[in-house]
Amino acid sequence: MREYLSDKMWQARGMLLIAKERMKEQALRLVKDENGDTNFVSIILIVVIVIAVAMIFKDKLTNAMDTVMNKLTGFIDGKEGPKPPV
Repeated sequence: MREYLSDKMWQARGMLLIAKERMKEQALRLVKDENGDTNFVSIILIVVIVIAVAMIFKDKLTNAMDTVMNKLTGFIDGKEGPKPPV
């Protein structure tokens, strides 16, 4: 029984070493792979532009959102009904 367990332990150690080498290879391949690099940079650039525009027009966006939310809340509460066409 002791020999059987010893053999299984060595098999498990061997499998762990193989798994470790595979993980190392995959990590190196992931680091070296640059296929999505350009897309990542462009997405970050778009996010920065959106944040800059939001900061520039913060007051106008806040007022617009307050107006929309007030109208929506009034409509839900029944204080403002649909307006008839002019």
